[in-house]
Amino acid sequence: MQGSARVINLPEDTPEVFTIYLRCLYRNTIACEGRSGSAACFGLAIEVYILADKLGDLTSANLAIDHIVHLSDERHGIPSYRWAEYIFDYTPERSPLQRLMVDFLVQEGSKSNFEGEYFDTITLTFAKAVIKEYYRLVREGWDKKVKVSFDRHASERPRCWYHQHNDDHPKCT
Repeated sequence: MQGSARVINLPEDTPEVFTIYLRCLYRNTIACEGRSGSAACFGLAIEVYILADKLGDLTSANLAIDHIVHLSDERHGIPSYRWAEYIFDYTPERSPLQRLMVDFLVQEGSKSNFEGEYFDTITLTFAKAVIKEYYRLVREGWDKKVKVSFDRHASERPRCWYHQHNDDHPKCT
């Protein structure tokens, strides 16, 4: 038997996301045609990550997460709570994308991120993850200047910090 056919249903994945994913496969980059730098590009990159992760494509998932970090730097902002909830609903617990979203909020967020309608509706799972990370950083920075612990942007982390790895995708060197 040369291979077996496997059907994967993708009802949540839009043609636009699938098109960006296919371009990612062939070009090794995430391109949000006509939307580069926009808030919509955050969402598309998040959806490409989730699709790639669902398909077991670590290369594309890692490219998508790198693109999300790049967009955050470029826009000097983070994805909305709406996307945080989506991430926590559609990724496995403690996935790299969940870690990134928590780091965005705890380490790069501003006071305004903790106010308003979105914060009042965040999921319990996301709220717990944010609180755990906050207290981990408080403990880490207790004997140092706390500001240093809370002011670490995702782009300042080592290149593979949010990547997934296996035998075919070893850690970056």
